[in-house]
Amino acid sequence: MKYDIFVILGVVQGLFLTTIVYRLSYNKQENSFFLICYFISISIAMASRLLVRLSFHEQIPNLLLFVGIDLPLSLMNTPFLYLYSKRIAEEQTTYLQTTSIFIPSVIAFIVMIPTSLKVYNQAILLKSTNETFSFSTIYMNPRDIFFVIILYLQEILYIFLLRRISHRLKVKNNPEQASWIKYCSNVLLLAFIIPKIIGIVTYLIGIRHNPEGLPPVLANTFVIFFIGYRALTHPYTINSLHNYIRDNTNSKKYKRLKLTDMKIQELAAQLKHLACVEKIFLDPDLTLQKLAEYLEVNRNIASFIINVTMKMNFIDYINSLRIQEMLDELKKRSEFNILNLAFNAGFNSKTAFNRAFKKHMGMTPSEYIRKHVNNNSLFSFSNEQSE
Repeated sequence: MKYDIFVILGVVQGLFLTTIVYRLSYNKQENSFFLICYFISISIAMASRLLVRLSFHEQIPNLLLFVGIDLPLSLMNTPFLYLYSKRIAEEQTTYLQTTSIFIPSVIAFIVMIPTSLKVYNQAILLKSTNETFSFSTIYMNPRDIFFVIILYLQEILYIFLLRRISHRLKVKNNPEQASWIKYCSNVLLLAFIIPKIIGIVTYLIGIRHNPEGLPPVLANTFVIFFIGYRALTHPYTINSLHNYIRDNTNSKKYKRLKLTDMKIQELAAQLKHLACVEKIFLDPDLTLQKLAEYLEVNRNIASFIINVTMKMNFIDYINSLRIQEMLDELKKRSEFNILNLAFNAGFNSKTAFNRAFKKHMGMTPSEYIRKHVNNNSLFSFSNEQSE
């Protein structure tokens, strides 16, 4: 019973993360839908086990009708995470493919219905004779052991499939998404292995593995924590907690700076003209103060306009313009020096250019050249590689 607090924590944080992800995914519902379903299914599965452990059925006998629901729900967990990963990778699945993934879970639900009814009737009968009801018959049933084996095989399969998706994303030059999917597969792998190790160790030292399956439930708490809170910072799932806080902060600034919607639109148009027509970013000494002077506003308002309209800070915005300018020039030339193009685009140092390029493009300049520039093109990096 002393470990139940960790199970309760897992259920609570699972439902909490469901709410947060839903709130933060206001323009990315398609990406986050399956992640939300994953948190819900794993939380309900843990809650059903918890109710058994805490003997809530003694006060509410009708709860026995839901005994064993954790197994079908557990069969849904990794498929939900797999479909979520497919959405992140922008790999479409047909309706038939999506529904067929849940066939094992549906079969388990159907099989568990008569079992739940039998358990309920048996418990009511024993309660009328003041006898003690045992759950050992539920969790030691050969039919359920079969589904547990299916569950284990399914988890191994989907861990492998997640790694395949991660590899494909890496090949497609999407390192951030690839890293995120690989991270999820690693968490699932650890959650799969650790309970098995605990079971083996406890068996070897003579401790009988409890029928409530505590190690797997604690592993679910582990999964919810490490996947859930990492997801709050991942832009391909949600708008991220950082952006949510930033947007709310911007709302307060909006009121404090006393800017009308018309004034914001006017300044945004000026900013676009300065960037696209006058190309002020070509000035290597451009600062936020200089930009504010171009817009004829103070630094705070200039920074606010960039944050609200471009969803990035001043440095990132200017660097993104410079990188795009450099890439546009790159397409026009058959011979070029990558550093000269960078300096012409407004960068004032090789280090600043490399750092900005890697941040915005997800790879170094030389990696980009090798993968995207015609092999017949002649290019150099001055006296040393730009990496």
